[in-house]
Amino acid sequence: MWVGAIRGGYGNSVKVLHADLPIDQVVMRALREGLRVRGLLVGDGMAPRRRLIVDIMQFDANQYARREATVVLRVSLVDPGGQQLWTDTVRVYRVNGSVLSFSTGVFASVEDLHALMAQVLGEAADQALDNPAFRAALRAS
Repeated sequence: MWVGAIRGGYGNSVKVLHADLPIDQVVMRALREGLRVRGLLVGDGMAPRRRLIVDIMQFDANQYARREATVVLRVSLVDPGGQQLWTDTVRVYRVNGSVLSFSTGVFASVEDLHALMAQVLGEAADQALDNPAFRAALRAS
């Protein structure tokens, strides 16, 4: 559930960022919501025609002077028999904040670091689910 930390001048953790759920469930929730809003989520009681498999390669957020967040997901679409129909690795890395700001370093807000992490996760989910090759694999019989 550890996501990252706001670090002091020697790299020591001053404030720690934890997720409200284990990281795999956080990622699953983001992707499930992304599928739902796109009308791609199978309804209750219906057998899915495809399965999304996600390997979380990197998921972290840290701040020394500026806030940084990284999400790297290997996403695969498989049919009920386990045959891979599509795969891609999605990478999103963002840095924000100013080196000269007093809201950085030990004075930084964990909430701001959390907001950046949520933004990066959302972008990663969007990249995966809006990929034209993913959509084509979904439509394939």
